[in-house]
Amino acid sequence: IVPYEHSMSLKKAKCAEQMRPCVSDSNESSSTLPSYQVADWESAKTCLQTILDESVGPDGLKQVPLSNVKRLFRSKYNMDLSETVLGYPKISALLEDPWFADICSVLLRGNRYVVVPHDSPLVAAPAPEEI
Repeated sequence: IVPYEHSMSLKKAKCAEQMRPCVSDSNESSSTLPSYQVADWESAKTCLQTILDESVGPDGLKQVPLSNVKRLFRSKYNMDLSETVLGYPKISALLEDPWFADICSVLLRGNRYVVVPHDSPLVAAPAPEEI
């Protein structure tokens, strides 16, 4: 645990305010990391729509674990979905922006967050643990 003034949360908030990428302070050299095009609003929406259309969860309903969204952008589109470049410190906040409201919602299912299509039956239904 680190004080907030040294935290990644504060660093990401500052990057989001400046709408620039936020790189972690890992030991890896940035020259060894692959370079990805950063998604803009249009490409983020188009790619996310395709990801949702192609994904099915264990219950047969379309859903993507929130923790997989950025990895899917990189692996499927060679693109970085950078929430800070688009003005948000967290990916969940980005996907809750009105820009994405017509294609997706972010929901807590059990002990994890998932991204679901906006018209998913999961949006209106309580999670099984709540019944």
